[in-house]
Amino acid sequence: MQVLVIEDDEITRVMLCGLLEEWGYQVKSAASGAVAWQLLQRHDAPRLVLLDWELPELDGIDLCSRVRREENGHRFYLIMLTVRENTRDLVEALEAGADDFLAKPCVPEVLRARIGVGERFLGLQDELEYRKKFEGVLEMAGAVCHELNQPLQGVLSGIEIVQSEIGEDDPLRESVDLVLQGTKRMILITRKLMHLSRYKSIDYVSDGCRIVDIDASVGSDY
Repeated sequence: MQVLVIEDDEITRVMLCGLLEEWGYQVKSAASGAVAWQLLQRHDAPRLVLLDWELPELDGIDLCSRVRREENGHRFYLIMLTVRENTRDLVEALEAGADDFLAKPCVPEVLRARIGVGERFLGLQDELEYRKKFEGVLEMAGAVCHELNQPLQGVLSGIEIVQSEIGEDDPLRESVDLVLQGTKRMILITRKLMHLSRYKSIDYVSDGCRIVDIDASVGSDY
């Protein structure tokens, strides 16, 4: 998992980055709130953030507030690091959008535990988002299957009757066979939609969006 360290003191920043790398995290860093804000606007920005209260250009409180205003579904976990320890400062940090508050200098074991909490929190957020997407897919699949199944069965029956009544050498035979194959394929797709067990998506090359990968989303027992 990626972690962003925002700390203007070079010694502290290097120490924090070293600890995080030692614990197996991928680390990015920034020495000012303004630089950090630019990093946090990227689509691949680290979602777990350690930030100092006192920062040049944009302090930790203002940065927290800005992040929360602009999240747009990309949830961050913000841990405020500061020498301030009184209740008033704690309340101010939490009200600005910080998820946690840790006094400096940080005790490595405590810092690691707090980061673990943040990692678990983000994991639960991802699971919730996954479930919401999957529920939406299931609702869409049920509606599509309901609307398509009956007319498709009618088309299939009609095409099979036509096919049985024309000879192999009839000029229309090839077209009828193609329509029959296409209808059977559409019926197969509706059946797959009714057996979705996970949410998987793929890039849709023509316009850059992502679409549901039906085959990858169908249960292995289908």
